[in-house]
Amino acid sequence: MKVMHSEWTDRIQHWIRTLKEDFYEPLGEISWEAFRTREHLKPEEAASCTFTKAEPGFTWGETLEYCWFRGSVTLPAEAEGKRIVMRLTPGGESTLFVNGKSFGTYRADWVSEAHHYMEDNVLTRKGQAGEEYSILMETYAGHYYPDAGGCATGPVLPGAYQDPLKEGPQIGNFLFSVRKGLFFWSPVLLLAIAGIFLSYKKRRQLYMGLVIFLVLIVYISSAWWSWYYGGSFGQRVAVDFMCLFAVFTASVFDQLENKRNQGDGRGKLLSGLAYGYCGICILWNLWCMIAYWYRVLPSDGSDWNTIQNIIGMIR
Repeated sequence: MKVMHSEWTDRIQHWIRTLKEDFYEPLGEISWEAFRTREHLKPEEAASCTFTKAEPGFTWGETLEYCWFRGSVTLPAEAEGKRIVMRLTPGGESTLFVNGKSFGTYRADWVSEAHHYMEDNVLTRKGQAGEEYSILMETYAGHYYPDAGGCATGPVLPGAYQDPLKEGPQIGNFLFSVRKGLFFWSPVLLLAIAGIFLSYKKRRQLYMGLVIFLVLIVYISSAWWSWYYGGSFGQRVAVDFMCLFAVFTASVFDQLENKRNQGDGRGKLLSGLAYGYCGICILWNLWCMIAYWYRVLPSDGSDWNTIQNIIGMIR
């Protein structure tokens, strides 16, 4: 229950702001590096990942995403003998580690009630010039939850709230995006597309049902708001119907081998190209799995910079 008049509340807040400006003297800013992921990592695991410099304008914060920030502080001469505190404003719910040890947590900006947040930002009560502090901070971007007047569960009226995430099938992203595109991360499956057309001409009645089922399952799988299906290598939901791609891919090689055995020169050329393409795709996937193992390739959130980092491993 609030018993203080709003006028006095504003006055107290003004005193607090003024006293903060009077008590604290800025000593410098922390230069941050950042690493984005959707995985739940331990501090020592995150510290071994690839960080990039967080320049002004650096943006992040997709749904269910984490961002690890890394920085360091070296106390200047004017910090000698003084209490040293940090003023961090991560914005999202955060966990902080200093010199490899748990330091505290921060609440997200949208949390109105301070049920868990850190007031004591003291690095040291008596600073020594030249002393260094390593800082690691994990910040969570958050996820959507329905706010229907203070309760996220129970009955709500139609139209009372709307999920801000884009609805509808994301077929293009599901199949071709650099983030989790099925054909982007498993390009060998493109042979199955050729197999569909070849099979339709040769065995129309047998394969028609499989084609319809494959189209429907791709459409339905891409229609969920989380079309990327969390952290994984490639489009993990496709594992459930990968056998269909295998059938159509096998159909391609079956027909190419028949033409090759008949002495068809064109068939031999196409067969060689198909086998060569498969070999390149296999090497690419093996290399990506190595990158995934060493966390160069994240479990989610890949972009073109990720591809450059994967290729850069060759050097």
